[in-house]
Amino acid sequence: MQGGVSIRYSRALLELGDEAGTITRIQDELARFVEAYDGSEDLRNVLLNPSISLDERKSLVKTLALKLRLSSLTTNFTLLLLDKGRVDQVPAIGATFQRLADEKAGNVRAEVTSATTLNAMQVAKIKTTLGKLTGKKVIVNASVDETLLGGVVTRVAGKVYDGSLRAQLNAIRNQAASR
Repeated sequence: MQGGVSIRYSRALLELGDEAGTITRIQDELARFVEAYDGSEDLRNVLLNPSISLDERKSLVKTLALKLRLSSLTTNFTLLLLDKGRVDQVPAIGATFQRLADEKAGNVRAEVTSATTLNAMQVAKIKTTLGKLTGKKVIVNASVDETLLGGVVTRVAGKVYDGSLRAQLNAIRNQAASR
């Protein structure tokens, strides 16, 4: 049922954001709130603790919203989640909202892992290649994994493209073993 909850709330928020023309802003704000929620066990403990009054928890959310510079729409949405006992769904709602907002905008996210930090030209080339492959605007999240030795591993639209040196060496090893 968790998936249904995150989809229902995310769609409602997306509709409100679409009406206000603020989907991208909400996407950024919700990501900041999720980061704060995920990053602080103390915050989660307070927000999820029924022995702390709802008014005190709402006051905390309002203070956090000011600190994170959240719009009234995003603030009210997080307060609604608190009212409905769904604040524990914030990470799932954030991820679902991002996916729905990306779909609406014709974007696709790519997780690109490389052995070393990619420069701007390399990222641009990856975006162009993946854009041609998917027919969408590509948003790249790059990370480094030194165990790759070389090359890149790309995850986009549910597919993995493994161009790492490690994968190539494994393929050669498997080919040699089968002879």
